Amino acid sequence: MTRVVVAEIPETAGRDLSVEQSVLGAYVELVGYSWDGNEELLISACRDADVVLTDYAPLTRTVIEQLQLCKLICVAATGSDSIDLEAAADANISVCAIDEYCTDEVADHVILLMLALCRRLAEYHDQVQRQNLWQFDSLTGLARMRDMTLGIVGFGKIGQAVARRARGFGMTVMAHDHHPNEHVAADLDVQICGLAELFAAAKRIIGGVEVQADGSIRIVDNKIEEISAALNVLAGERLQIENNVIVNFDKGKFADATYRNRFLMLLERTKVDATGMVHINRDGIAEGELQAAVEHVFGDRATTYVGVQGDMKVSFDADGLRLDELTAARKLDGLRAEGELFRGLSFDTISAAGPHGAIVHYRVDDRSSRRIGPDTVYLVDSGGAY
Repeated sequence: MTRVVVAEIPETAGRDLSVEQSVLGAYVELVGYSWDGNEELLISACRDADVVLTDYAPLTRTVIEQLQLCKLICVAATGSDSIDLEAAADANISVCAIDEYCTDEVADHVILLMLALCRRLAEYHDQVQRQNLWQFDSLTGLARMRDMTLGIVGFGKIGQAVARRARGFGMTVMAHDHHPNEHVAADLDVQICGLAELFAAAKRIIGGVEVQADGSIRIVDNKIEEISAALNVLAGERLQIENNVIVNFDKGKFADATYRNRFLMLLERTKVDATGMVHINRDGIAEGELQAAVEHVFGDRATTYVGVQGDMKVSFDADGLRLDELTAARKLDGLRAEGELFRGLSFDTISAAGPHGAIVHYRVDDRSSRRIGPDTVYLVDSGGAY
């Protein structure tokens, strides 16, 4: 009998495998395993498997070398980033991934979120459901998608599907990819460009403000109430605004990374409702302070690398702060806990550096934590309850 181990993320623990069993047949022993980040337990669960069916459980060289009977690793998702392909080849184990998974669903959802942001749907919903207000003209600053440029990083199946939908709304679309499909791009009228060009095409607009070259802050369109409220919370003073420019704003404060990131994060989460009530999402402050801490360390790229964790160097700043995924996650959790209204995390912080950013629902632990270097792409997904 063929033994198939289904090694999946913790969220799927205990799920019904009857559909898989009906497809594979009676001569297949199907065993479920929920990967919780412990590599030794993963090895133990898969050691005697003929086939490993996985989603995002990381099958490293250490794991693969212990798979004594395995002939095939099948990834029930697109891509194979979580598999050490070289180690699998050395062990004579075939690796395959399914050709299609939720391309249309993801692309549809991307457009849904874009529309919701452009039309301020969440705020209208809040007015109707919580405030019992039925005012179609209560919100201003609604955006037309046809006037926007969409930048897509990664022009694969999903990126192309998003581009196809965006062009239907009349958007200008730019895309970056290491190996772009020029024919598809031409058919969709998508401009292929480098990352620098893609980012340069977007104005520096965050939460309704433009950061000018001289460090001044210009308020965009109808955002004066929101921006003033956020700035007054930080500055503790009434700000003077002339022709949409804050004339008494302290540029020296804005030069400080901690203040700047607190300010920008707070702007993104500050809203003024139809009654004039100011709503501030405190969660943005902790996220801003984490960004400021990372900027402080890497601002002059003067990080000192000492010590080794597995095959990865571990970095420390001048104050001895260890810069890795786990430290960053704990730092963010600690910053949230400083708030007097903080009640706990909404979910475990996803703190992912480099290739770990491609692992869905990644959970960092002492063994998996990668260092965060000056050139590392660092992804953090987190939230707090207040």
